[in-house]
Amino acid sequence: MTQFRHDSWQRAYSEYLIDLLQTYGVDLIVDAGAHNGRFARGVRQAGFQGQILSFEPVQQYFDAAERAALRDDRWIVLPIALGDFDGQTTINVSAGTGSSILSANAYGKAHFSDLRTTSRQVVEIRRLATILTERRSYENDRAVFIKMDTQGYDLNVLRGLGDQASRISIFQSEMSVIKIYDDMPSMSEALVAFETAGFEPTAFFPVTTQIFSGRVVEFDCIMVNRDEARRLELNT
Repeated sequence: MTQFRHDSWQRAYSEYLIDLLQTYGVDLIVDAGAHNGRFARGVRQAGFQGQILSFEPVQQYFDAAERAALRDDRWIVLPIALGDFDGQTTINVSAGTGSSILSANAYGKAHFSDLRTTSRQVVEIRRLATILTERRSYENDRAVFIKMDTQGYDLNVLRGLGDQASRISIFQSEMSVIKIYDDMPSMSEALVAFETAGFEPTAFFPVTTQIFSGRVVEFDCIMVNRDEARRLELNT
């Protein structure tokens, strides 16, 4: 079955996200699963002026993102995968945007042509807590937004933050209603994990939808830090 992207949602998504980043005073975006840098370019065009730290482990996509960031001195791209341990791992490289540490399942291969044939690369993987501490990214009480598009690996990125997750202001995670990869969490499992970590959803934007049925396969879910949200409510 052919899939299509919800490009009609892009303008509403961009406007909503930029307003939310301003509301929470975000000055650092962590872009996990940057691919060719499309997301970072989009938030720049929408008006975000803060620092962007992008992570893309697949060599050809890292090269493209690094070229895109060349003239932006507040955008850094690192050739690293994010997860829940520090070391090396193998990633399945797709010709599209579906590269993942996880293997595509039967549904994914049947409905996403770029997942049917993949190559493999050995990549560096790090815990985000390690990197943010090393780079002193929490200096001056920075407000952080983490956008995750790691093709089924987002909860591993969350676990890699450990107790530092409570210092994040906003998360965006791509969640699947229909699983595309082996061993990936369902949308309900992902929501419970983020709720347990102290985050509440504020918006869902369709990412991929079945053309003939209208069934949504994936959503981008935007979530805010529960404690920060309550402080904002009390000060309003």
